[in-house]
Amino acid sequence: MNVILAPVGGAVNHIRWLCLLDQSFNIKKITQKDKFDFILNDVYSDDRTWHNWLLFEWVWRNEIDDVIYLHNSKIPKPQKNFNFNKILHINANGGNCYRHYVKFNSSLNNKKRDNFIRRINFSNIVYKNQSDKKLNQNFGHKCTFLSIDFDYFYKNNLDNKIIEEINSFFSIDIPFDQATEVHNKWISLNKKAELEIVDDLKKLYGNSK
Repeated sequence: MNVILAPVGGAVNHIRWLCLLDQSFNIKKITQKDKFDFILNDVYSDDRTWHNWLLFEWVWRNEIDDVIYLHNSKIPKPQKNFNFNKILHINANGGNCYRHYVKFNSSLNNKKRDNFIRRINFSNIVYKNQSDKKLNQNFGHKCTFLSIDFDYFYKNNLDNKIIEEINSFFSIDIPFDQATEVHNKWISLNKKAELEIVDDLKKLYGNSK
């Protein structure tokens, strides 16, 4: 099984949807629609905003863990019938993760802001160092491990380099044009959510004294 690992706010669901654009992946158990159309218009529905974003993230998340597994914290220990072949780590700065995530969950999963950011930055160092070793066994799993930098793409278009890194590591073929359109929709919806939460909070508390 292949795994995508990222900190909370590190776009782990988004990276998996980009990977699933590869035609070899079958997600018919969650949709009979054209896969690209489903991801672009159902997963990234125009109805997404700050107060329902996480609902959309969790609708299908566990149902397709057997296609590509996602994890947001430490790598699970090896278990019987639960082996990882390749682990892709999304390296995203704690500040960017905070800015991305706080609009969806202001409690930060019951963590203080500074601790949330510091723990992410520390884990990034650990995983980047592990990736640089290029070992065939990582964190108790007989698997390869790669850490890629996502920070630039919170606000910018995809480039061929990051897609080719993912393609090469997972031995897949993500259609770049489709991935670009999906990623741009993700950015647009994030901006929309940011504007709407600011507007809603101003309406609620803007006249408070």
